[in-house]
Amino acid sequence: MAGLDVRVASPAEAGRFCTLASLLEVSASPKPGNVHRFSDPSLHGKTYEQFLSAIVAMSPHFTKAADTGFRCVVGGNSIEQGLHMGPAIKGACEAMVASQRAGNLLLGHVLLLVPLATATGAILGVRGRSIAQLRSLVGQVTRSGDASDVTALYEGIRSCNPGGLGNVEALDVTSPRFREELLARKATFQDAFSINKETDAICREWTSSFETTFTWTLPRLLGLVQSGVGINDAIVQAFVELLARQPDSLIKRKNGDAAAVRVSDQARLVVEAGGMLSDAGRAKVRALDEELASARGKLNPGTTADLVAAGVYLLLATGTRT
Repeated sequence: MAGLDVRVASPAEAGRFCTLASLLEVSASPKPGNVHRFSDPSLHGKTYEQFLSAIVAMSPHFTKAADTGFRCVVGGNSIEQGLHMGPAIKGACEAMVASQRAGNLLLGHVLLLVPLATATGAILGVRGRSIAQLRSLVGQVTRSGDASDVTALYEGIRSCNPGGLGNVEALDVTSPRFREELLARKATFQDAFSINKETDAICREWTSSFETTFTWTLPRLLGLVQSGVGINDAIVQAFVELLARQPDSLIKRKNGDAAAVRVSDQARLVVEAGGMLSDAGRAKVRALDEELASARGKLNPGTTADLVAAGVYLLLATGTRT
């Protein structure tokens, strides 16, 4: 990715790119096992329109996150000491849930796009716009704040009421005394996301300066669109390839490791057939979508979709236009 620069003019534009990335990822069809523009709501228990409502509701909070990063830097403050990203995360979560009746739809989008927007806002206040600098700022942003920010993060997650989180010995988001524990331990974002970094892909992103997003998802998406693949097909292709590379965290939480590995093996067969890049592969993509959707949400590769949304944001932020 050497030579790739961030091409964002303002915090407001960073917020718009987050919104567009979320819209494009959700819309991409036929993204296997996920809601998309042509999916059957009777199988998913959620409608495409509910996702659109959630994304529109979250949009102001993406802009708020970018503006927070920008104001921190131009105000001469240290990111790790002076930046407070928790309110933007909490606000996006609560707006998402309040905007429609299906509950938690896009928590993963929030957890990945808010730090990216914040870092983009920060880069607007410094010299240089390289993608390497943006990743460095992402590393700082994910190490920013204090226990009050982590408390806001937990409050946002709890408002989504996500399933399958399980219980942990310390800093448990489901604990009724989570606020007292976070403040007593002076918890940081890194403390919170390190708990599940070995088992959850979003936690791994937070503790690795978004390694998958910067080193695999963005380069793959960019390569696809530069070769002439349309944005819809590029998103679906990257999704299937990423699913083939690593079992989905959400499927693991719902069904265990064996089920997640089995779905990744199926995705690998789709990729080997060409995926969205061949007629035979397209047929297999559609068949996999039908099979996973028939499980009625139990085999939804939702975390993979979240990771792709983060890559789409970077694609837009570095100059690709639909």
